[in-house]
Amino acid sequence: MSRTSAGATTWRPKPKLLEMRKAVKIGANYVLQGGTDTTAAQSAVVAAWPNKPKDGAVAVTKSCSCAGKTNSCSANCADGTAPKMSMIISASGSVDMPLCDIFQSGKFQMSRVEVIRVK
Repeated sequence: MSRTSAGATTWRPKPKLLEMRKAVKIGANYVLQGGTDTTAAQSAVVAAWPNKPKDGAVAVTKSCSCAGKTNSCSANCADGTAPKMSMIISASGSVDMPLCDIFQSGKFQMSRVEVIRVK
């Protein structure tokens, strides 16, 4: 929070959003560099999110498809080729924000999702 010269309080969620976005990007970079371990990707995001809110959550999942249809990531497609794999990294959390005056606050929900095509 910062104060203006008139004494009014202004609140900017942008630094918190940028921290979360940067953390998710670090997880995405792990995947782009060849990583496919969902636990390692999740750990990278959590480690890179220094001021994660108490309700902050990070999830990393794999999604595979063959010819546009959902397929198991551990099974080849019907034509024998490997399925197309994507990893989905999502983060969410809330931060307190002032309401009408500095003595009341509410929650501002923020989230970020990155989908990275692996193969």
